[in-house]
Amino acid sequence: MPPPVEICGNCIDDDGNGLTDFEDPACCAQLQLAAMNVQKATIAVGKGNNTTLKLTASLVQSGLSTGSAADQDVHLQIRQSGQPDVLCARIPAANLTRKKSTLRFRDKKHAVASAVGVDTLVLKGKKKGGASLTVAGSRLAIDLPPAGDVQITLGLRNPGTAEAGNRCTTAQIPLKAGRKGGLKFP
Repeated sequence: MPPPVEICGNCIDDDGNGLTDFEDPACCAQLQLAAMNVQKATIAVGKGNNTTLKLTASLVQSGLSTGSAADQDVHLQIRQSGQPDVLCARIPAANLTRKKSTLRFRDKKHAVASAVGVDTLVLKGKKKGGASLTVAGSRLAIDLPPAGDVQITLGLRNPGTAEAGNRCTTAQIPLKAGRKGGLKFP
């Protein structure tokens, strides 16, 4: 039998190497470590025991600007080292709106199942290259992870082309216990 191959975008570690989708070099050969600068992140239990997420970051790699991302799905993954993904969300290109250099996703009714509770994502290109990222979710389909380091990975993938066109960035941050049992950075 041939060795297993990573299938990009299905939220499964298909090849068994401990890396899922856009964390895996098979899906993102151009993965740039520390190319994402996270300014703020919170994961908490909100109303009705739903898990909430707020994340703001700067993407310093110009290849991740929104200029050519109109036909690409946006993937957001969060995981703790050595553990399965805490969050693996896919926002299809068909659900993104584009205005100039900004890609926007809004799903307050949570109609996009693959977004797993992410209800807002804004990827805004900057004039000098790179982009800013804002993500929020009020009803995430995840459990609150314990405090500790997490890796956040953002991937852009055009499902109609080969994986060579995928663009990704990642950052590792320490989430500390906050008030009311939530997690926060910084």
